[in-house]
Amino acid sequence: VLGLPVLVWSALRGPVGAAADPGRVASSTSPAPSPSSPSPAVPTPAGSPATDWRSVLVGLDALRHRALVAGSSALLAEAVDPRGTAWAGDAALADRVRRTGARLDGGAVVVSAVDLVSSGTDRVLLRVEDRRAAYAVTADGTTTHVPARAGRTWVVTLVRGSAGWRIGDVRAAAGPTGQ
Repeated sequence: VLGLPVLVWSALRGPVGAAADPGRVASSTSPAPSPSSPSPAVPTPAGSPATDWRSVLVGLDALRHRALVAGSSALLAEAVDPRGTAWAGDAALADRVRRTGARLDGGAVVVSAVDLVSSGTDRVLLRVEDRRAAYAVTADGTTTHVPARAGRTWVVTLVRGSAGWRIGDVRAAAGPTGQ
């Protein structure tokens, strides 16, 4: 959920190859839902045995990735809570992509594990393990190629609003695969 903004931001403002490891990109290796697909933000009660948190997160990640690629803050608001800490960086990146006409190719995330840490009526805490595929950022006729990122572990907070679940906060988890 984090990271693509760091690298793309660097690629859009800095020299080619100047970006560091971008961390977590929000997408999946599963085919992204089509724009006409229903939002992954289904209003299932937190902690319900029927809630497949991996599917919810993968859907939100795919929607977030499409929003960033499109440079659309409106689409981004369907995946990321504008009141959450994850919003500022993502919204700035979507705006930068839109204003510069940058093109983002690749960057799929492979989610290997999602564990429920805690849940409440309107907030869920997940421990997520993933890795990211390589991607390219093209802006002003220059393409920056970004290598794949090895597996990392994140703590992701999902928050529920009137339209369903959204990404509220993402931070690297403590431990050997987090940073």
